[in-house]
Amino acid sequence: MRTETECGGGSPVLDEPATAVYRHATGRGVIDSMDAVARDLGTDTAEVCEAVERLVDNRLLRAEQNGADQQFVPVDPKIAAALLVSPMEQEIYQRKELIAQVNEWSEALSDDFDQAAGRDLPWSAAQPVIGELEVRGYLRTVADSCRDEVLVMHSGSEDADTLDDFASVCLDLLERGITVQILCRHRNRADMVARTTMKRLLEAGAIVRTACRVPREAVVFDRSQAVLLGTGSDEDPTAARVAEQELVEFLLDMFEHLWDLALPLTRVDCGYSDVTGDLHRTIASLMAKGITDEVVARRLGISVRTCRRHIAELMSTLGAVSRFQAGLYAANQGLLCTA
Repeated sequence: MRTETECGGGSPVLDEPATAVYRHATGRGVIDSMDAVARDLGTDTAEVCEAVERLVDNRLLRAEQNGADQQFVPVDPKIAAALLVSPMEQEIYQRKELIAQVNEWSEALSDDFDQAAGRDLPWSAAQPVIGELEVRGYLRTVADSCRDEVLVMHSGSEDADTLDDFASVCLDLLERGITVQILCRHRNRADMVARTTMKRLLEAGAIVRTACRVPREAVVFDRSQAVLLGTGSDEDPTAARVAEQELVEFLLDMFEHLWDLALPLTRVDCGYSDVTGDLHRTIASLMAKGITDEVVARRLGISVRTCRRHIAELMSTLGAVSRFQAGLYAANQGLLCTA
């Protein structure tokens, strides 16, 4: 028989029928007939049986054998509370002991790890973290230690969906008053799921800009440590924790360069309307290189159908009748993207 605490995960709660049955038991000194209690309380026997079971679970009634029959004797509430709380206190103590042990060996091994990371080893610049749960846990751990600023590059590639879960971490950071800047692709303006996420982030105070292309998934914390995200050989999410300051500086330079070229996102119901010019310049540049529609779409992170619609609009604007002619006209008019 499970107690209220085991079932509910919180403090035992007695409803009104259980309280009435307990008071009846204390008044009579014993419950030896469920039917009699039901008659006295003006309720049905099934409800009385259910209330008695809850009272037994919470140690307020004690079952005793009276010959062939079973009866229930009320227990002092203070004793019942002590019987319930004692296992909880023991579990809390055991958990505190476990936490202390984990912290102890973590601190003992940290010095060894930090010293190894400082040596000139091939893996010292970027420490790998592999596995979905491990990556999420690592991101949250690093975020918890963040104090001032977080810069996010979200490429939106299919092999880096882990960063989508980082939105909840960003919301926590914003609530703590930490600046969050997010750089993502233009396609996030049109994707329904992405727009919902971006709306929540914007309302929470995040600063968001979009660009045609974002080279990869990365997060930089307090301009001092970074995490690169992707997938491993087994398609498991991976995070590479960057320890080398020069690499962090490189990521910062990349972010700031792309941020200056990106367009601010201030509302999430506009689709591509605010970035059409930037998309068309990038598409024209790729077309001028002879790249196919499928490859252009993949590089921009949009569907082939959407890509072809933009190509048609671009050709119509330029007055071109072929892809080659559109590229030539775009070059002559200075529309090719040089970023």
